[in-house]
Amino acid sequence: MPLIITPNGMINDSPLTPRERDVLQLIADGLRQKQIAERLSISPETASKHIKNAYKKLGAHSKVDALRKSGMW
Repeated sequence: MPLIITPNGMINDSPLTPRERDVLQLIADGLRQKQIAERLSISPETASKHIKNAYKKLGAHSKVDALRKSGMW
């Protein structure tokens, strides 16, 4: 698994793929699913799938929960 450095300088193992991390970063930036899809040149359905996969891997139930568990917030 890749290592990520959280905003507080901690290093974490991440179960997320690079694309799932990209999607979560865009969520942290305040973008909605359709905007994420447009920014990444993917369909809204694919963006949704990345979001769902990230939530499942992190055991998250909301955007805030996912961002906290990923170390992005």
